[in-house]
Amino acid sequence: MKIHPLEAALLVTAGDVRLRSLVTGGFRSPSPCLPLRRSRATDSELSVSTHPLHLEWAGVPWVAAPLETNMNELLTEAIEAHGGTTRWRQLTRARATLVSGGHLFAAKGLPQDPAPREMTVFLHEEHASVRPFGAPDQKTDFTPGRVSIDKLDGRMVAEREDPRSSFSGHTLETPWDALDRAYFNGYALWTYLTTPFLLAMPGFTVTEIAPWREGDELWRGLRATFPPEIVSHSTHQDFYFGADRLLRRHDYHVDVAGGFAAAQYVYDCLEADGITLPTKRRAYRRDADGYPMLDQVMVSIDLSNIHFS
Repeated sequence: MKIHPLEAALLVTAGDVRLRSLVTGGFRSPSPCLPLRRSRATDSELSVSTHPLHLEWAGVPWVAAPLETNMNELLTEAIEAHGGTTRWRQLTRARATLVSGGHLFAAKGLPQDPAPREMTVFLHEEHASVRPFGAPDQKTDFTPGRVSIDKLDGRMVAEREDPRSSFSGHTLETPWDALDRAYFNGYALWTYLTTPFLLAMPGFTVTEIAPWREGDELWRGLRATFPPEIVSHSTHQDFYFGADRLLRRHDYHVDVAGGFAAAQYVYDCLEADGITLPTKRRAYRRDADGYPMLDQVMVSIDLSNIHFS
């Protein structure tokens, strides 16, 4: 197979060299990764130097930009089970009807009503919105560096730059204001609707960890270290997958609420526009041994009318 030279991100895994085209704004490609077997290659046939990476494969020169080697077997299988890289790259946003609740919001002085809302997330950048929010004609606009509440006609009601800094010193009982809640909604739901695909984004580091036994099932786990430019519950988060490689559980610390440990169980997966994802999530506090404290649901999320485009 002859492949034309191109700017590429290089990922070396056991026995393989894979190339991905580099596109402004992220690592993307019009087709899946192209494997080049190196089973018979000698050291002289493969040479790599530092930034940019210069690769020579069997006498053919390549120029490659560096990429963290965050893809491993389990992550690759999980991404495939949830719809695959090819389909994900064809999509740019997701919309869903959201009904949420749980003790966390009551503890923050903002008990959640059961009314359905529409959530929109952009899949390849951390950007999200919820409507209605606070009033029938209002919505949120979330990015890592800014959150706002806006009228549907575009007029701004309130905004906060560097919203993460407003949570400094918070405990579980510290009250939130509306912008705090909008920020939490934005990053949390962006994370959920892009899992597990976000773990393959540039900057993430992913390693396999000890599996979790749940009843008679053994769920394999991945620990992800989030890059600074992606805001979420905490820098380190664990994701557990069943034998079918679909997500079963998601563990993290809620840094914006005093850092309590959470175990979130996910259920009722469905396929929407080629992407498989859970429609129900229940988050509990997690004890020192990793078990969920089932007496209190901290956050509940039910999704319906899910569409990717």
